[in-house]
Amino acid sequence: MSIPQAFIDDLKARTSISRVIGQFVNWDGRKSRPANGDYWACCPFHREKTPSFHVTESRGTYYCFGCHASGNAFTFLEQHRRMDFRESVEHLANLAGMAVPEETPADRQQASAREALLRLLERANGYFQRCLHESVGRRAHDYILGRGFKQETLAQFGIGYAPDTRHLLEMCRSDGITSRQLIAAGLARESGSGNGLYPVFRDRLMIPITDLKGRIIAFGGRAMKDGEPAKYLNSPATELFNKGTVLFNHQTARSVPLRTEPLIVTEGYLDVMALSEAGIARSVAPLGTAITDSHLLQLWQMHQTPILCLDGDEAGQRAADRTMHLALPLLKPGFSLQFCILPDGLDPDDVLRQSGTDAFRHLLSNGVSFADFLWGRYVRGRDLASPDHQAKLQQELKQTISRIENSDVRKSYLAHIKDRVWNDILRKSTKSAQVQDQTDIAKGRAEVMITDGYLQESPRYFDSALALVLCIHHPELIDVNMARLEGLELPAVHAHQQILSTLMEIHSESGLENVDLVAALNERVGRVEIDRLLGLKQLSIQPELTGSGRGEEAKHLLEDVLFRLESWNRAEDLVAAIDSMDAEVSCEHSAEQLFHHKAGLQQRLAANPEAAERVTLGQVTVSKNDLEQIELEMNIPSPGRRSRQRQPAGEISTRQSIPDADLDALREELNKA
Repeated sequence: MSIPQAFIDDLKARTSISRVIGQFVNWDGRKSRPANGDYWACCPFHREKTPSFHVTESRGTYYCFGCHASGNAFTFLEQHRRMDFRESVEHLANLAGMAVPEETPADRQQASAREALLRLLERANGYFQRCLHESVGRRAHDYILGRGFKQETLAQFGIGYAPDTRHLLEMCRSDGITSRQLIAAGLARESGSGNGLYPVFRDRLMIPITDLKGRIIAFGGRAMKDGEPAKYLNSPATELFNKGTVLFNHQTARSVPLRTEPLIVTEGYLDVMALSEAGIARSVAPLGTAITDSHLLQLWQMHQTPILCLDGDEAGQRAADRTMHLALPLLKPGFSLQFCILPDGLDPDDVLRQSGTDAFRHLLSNGVSFADFLWGRYVRGRDLASPDHQAKLQQELKQTISRIENSDVRKSYLAHIKDRVWNDILRKSTKSAQVQDQTDIAKGRAEVMITDGYLQESPRYFDSALALVLCIHHPELIDVNMARLEGLELPAVHAHQQILSTLMEIHSESGLENVDLVAALNERVGRVEIDRLLGLKQLSIQPELTGSGRGEEAKHLLEDVLFRLESWNRAEDLVAAIDSMDAEVSCEHSAEQLFHHKAGLQQRLAANPEAAERVTLGQVTVSKNDLEQIELEMNIPSPGRRSRQRQPAGEISTRQSIPDADLDALREELNKA
């Protein structure tokens, strides 16, 4: 007897094709991108030396560009392991922990009834779409166009309108469709007053919900008049539809053939539509309910680290908390979540309309990792100045992390939290005010302001971006500044350090002549990061970036930018060195000497107001004219300078730049201490 099709569909959705095929091939580490569900290997069906066998996890398919073998997990087992179809189903069911049922006459009858319901829902959607473009749907049509959506987007998602009439039900009944079928499809309910059937959706903008085969299984409806109990209404649970196991736009998102695109999880239908219209097709949304464990497993089949992009209101914060606690037990090596909580009062559609796609991608790239989100949730707003409060925090974190079922992940999180407790609290003696400063991180919100489509970033960030773009457009400058570039430390955001390291790697491998740097960077770093870097509006006003006839100007500009970036690096080292003296000052043999030396250096940092250029770090302003002398005294390495007179290790300069009276006062304080 045959196997029910519903079971095969469920098994296919639960099967990881990379796990199945990975038992028989070795994935190529250079071409494969596991985080994006993209795998390459030498084909198991024919001999070859370079990988041409491609597996796409999100679609559950494989294809060989050499011998053209193709299929899914079932056909792979049939072709490679010589199994028949039933054996392949049983093998995959065993991996998934599922029992294979037999199809009975009742199963065949049920399958026929399901097909009838699918045809009914398709017919209803055609009716809704016609109504949207007729006079009865003019208000709904004007509303959705007023939100900024294009006609093409409405057609792509099959958007329609359900009028406040019984016309659809009457039309179906006249064609022989029974009341039971209308109720089973989620289109009608029985009236409690005995007046027969009434439509579930009335005066609502209609959004069809599809399964993994693209078949309509339900609808979501947005109310067109104020005062409705539910602004958004989904179809009731049916044999075809369970909102706890379905993701809106799942079928489209899993078939997007983009390796470097993230998977975005939003809160609503219109957010997904807005993202799609902006060219971001890999987005899904739960259907008016909290994310479930079934949703998480489906998300991880499409991407190893989906980004939860939630509204910045209290409801969005609660949804993020619920998802964090739901996901904890399910975390496994390589599979996690990121959180991107948008500014208060904004949803993805708002950000896209107000500030553009670049601004939205920037927010995504500044999302918070699962570990940092967990940490922020527990430290936010707490007074951690006293040891007992610190001990309570550690106890609560350990109890929460103990819920992670995978032992390797659990150990890693415990080690991570231990480091955070030591570095962020115990070693720095964090005060409650300092902990409260982490509010945005705790919320998972990117630290960014969006104004008129521009991203307001620090000057250091733009200097970093400018240096990289100059090197890309004028690769000859890399040779000239190789020593300085090798010692440079760039901000971690937007893969700037990775881009710089990759430029150095390309140079060391084959030089930069006749190399398409942009294409090479797209391949190694990712198109999203490179497009973001090259598309920064704030850099478009620099004529030196045209790459033609501007070589000398670009050279001088890069020298200025490198100096500023090196100043940042050296100043950070300086402040870190001063901070480290807090620990050293406890040593009896050098306490007084270090104490006075630190005071002198701090005063020098605040001196020289006439300097033309200064580097600001927190509350300390460092003159560029002071940096080199201070580095010599503190024995701090300086990027770009290979030979410099150093003091013997451990020698502390006794030169002071503070009055003797102040020194006497400091000695008295030290003696009292």
